Amino acid sequence: MDARLTSDRLTLRPVEPADAPFLQAHWSLPEVRRHLFDGEEVSQGLVEEIVNDSRSDFAERGYGLWAMLSDGVIVGVCGLRATQDGQAELLYSLDPGWWGQGLVTEAARAVLRHAAETGLTRVIAETDEANAASARVARRLGMAELDVRDGPAGPLHRYSLEITPA
Repeated sequence: MDARLTSDRLTLRPVEPADAPFLQAHWSLPEVRRHLFDGEEVSQGLVEEIVNDSRSDFAERGYGLWAMLSDGVIVGVCGLRATQDGQAELLYSLDPGWWGQGLVTEAARAVLRHAAETGLTRVIAETDEANAASARVARRLGMAELDVRDGPAGPLHRYSLEITPA
C-alpha cells in the first residue's frame, strides 16, 4: 500500500529523517508546543525518536506521521500513532502561518480514509481544554467527546470516531 496521501490542496508523505530540522523548529514554536508538548522544550533527540517511531509504525501498522506539503513546502504534520492501550490516536500540528484555512481538517480526513483502508475501526484524539481550534477540528471530523481527564497542562478532552473499514 502506497503511504503517500493527497487531498485537494495537500500532499501527505511519511515523515523522514531529513524533516527533523523542520519538525524541531516547528514543534519548538511556543504557540505549537504548548498544546503538543505541554510547553516543554523539543530536543533534536526527541524529534529523531518521533521520526523513527513513525517509520516503524508505517512498517508494522501501515500508518504513522505524514508531513503535510502545500506546493512542495512542509506546513505541518498529521497522522496516527498507536497508544499504549493499542488504540490509534490522531495527531496534527500546523505552522501558525497556515492556521485558519481548514488544512488540518483536510489532512485529517485523508488520514482517516487511510485508516479505514488499513482496517482500523476506531480512532481517538486528545485536545487540551485551552486548544479550542483543535477541538473544532475533532468535531468537524465527526468525533464524539468521550470524557475529560486531568492532563499535564490541565483538562484534556478525549474524542473518538468509529470507522467503517474500506
